[in-house]
Amino acid sequence: MEDVKKNATQQQLENNPNLVSGDTGYKSSTICVNRIGQIIVYEVTDAELTILEEGDNGGIYLNVSIALFSICITLLTSIATCEFKSAIIKGFFIASIAISLIIGVIFLILYSNSRKKSKDMYKKIRNRNE
Repeated sequence: MEDVKKNATQQQLENNPNLVSGDTGYKSSTICVNRIGQIIVYEVTDAELTILEEGDNGGIYLNVSIALFSICITLLTSIATCEFKSAIIKGFFIASIAISLIIGVIFLILYSNSRKKSKDMYKKIRNRNE
């Protein structure tokens, strides 16, 4: 009985190439494999790996910097558009703008330095094989 089912399914597949086994109606997928001409292996020391790991913190520095600049712009817009009845509140806003701007610039510099270190290390590692 099982052989009859297999033969019937094979006949259906031969008659209708759009069907796959199981009569699902889906076409079978095509897999394309391209070979790589060569693989280059780079030797890396522990110190270099440490520097590359530190470069991963650059994204965090950039995110914090962008957040602080956004806070600074929001506070600056508030000062420009609102009237403050108390000088203490206005002073708090001005101090918050200055602090967020300064810390944002510091984090932006940290990001820039981290990115530069990583790029230099990648260049150094790649230039070894040349």
